Amino acid sequence: MLNQRRRLALVAWRSILERPTSRADLERKYHELLSAADGMEKEGLINGEEWRKLARKAAACFDETKY
Repeated sequence: MLNQRRRLALVAWRSILERPTSRADLERKYHELLSAADGMEKEGLINGEEWRKLARKAAACFDETKY
């Protein structure tokens, strides 16, 4: 059950990451990704190291596309 919830949460997180976003919405998308990662960590679906990896991916996406 936990593995399925984890998998679904990660799929949802990735769908946010891969969703086309205008420059005006980049910051909102970044915060949405961090919030989703926070929720997964609080629910015990991911650990701190996994949270940091997701946060880095979110930051990299934000940095690559904001200019």
